[in-house]
Amino acid sequence: MAATPQLEPRHIIGARSSDAGLVLLAGTPLKPIYANPEAIQILTYPEDPTKITGLDRFIAGKIRTLLSDRSHQPWSTAGFVSGNRNYLCRAFSLKSGNEIMPNQPEVALLLERGDSVVDSSRLAEQYRLTAREHETLRFLVRGLTNKDIADRMHVSPHTVKAFLRTIMIKTGASTRSGIVGRCSSPPIRTSQLGE
Repeated sequence: MAATPQLEPRHIIGARSSDAGLVLLAGTPLKPIYANPEAIQILTYPEDPTKITGLDRFIAGKIRTLLSDRSHQPWSTAGFVSGNRNYLCRAFSLKSGNEIMPNQPEVALLLERGDSVVDSSRLAEQYRLTAREHETLRFLVRGLTNKDIADRMHVSPHTVKAFLRTIMIKTGASTRSGIVGRCSSPPIRTSQLGE
C-alpha cells in the first residue's frame, strides 16, 4: 500500500496568488492529499507555512474546524474569515460510484473569496452603476488590483481607473478603500480561521 502523500509548502513564497484555493481530500476520515499554494496561504494565515511541521495535519485540523458545525450537511457551502478576508468553502464529491481507489481524491474543497459580503446588485441599483462599473465594483471588493481587474475585464488599466473614478463620484467616495467602505457589510463569521 502506498503511503499518503505529504503536503509541502514549497513554491509558496513569492508565488502569484490565484483567486481560489483547492484542497483534495481522501481516506477515512478524509485527509488532505493536495493543496495549492493559495489554499495553504488561506488555511495557515497568519502562520508562515514553511515553518509549520506536519502541514497536512495542520490543514486537516483547519478543515475539520471549518466544516465541524455542518455535520447534518457536511458538504454544504461554509463561510469563514481568514485574516481580514471573507471566504466561501464549497465541497464537491469526486466519487464515481462505490469503488474508491487508495489515495485517490474523494472530495475537492474550493476556497474562494466571498462576494456574499456585498450585495453588489443592490449597490449597483442604489448608485445607478452601469454594468461595467458594477463588474469593476465586484472585483474591487474582492481585493483585486487595477491590473488584475483589467485582465479579468479584458480592458486596459486606464479604463479601470476611469470606471473607478466614476464609481467614486457616484458613491461620494474619494479613494478605492472609501468605495469598499461604503459597500461593505459585516464579514461572515461562520468559522474563524487564522485568528
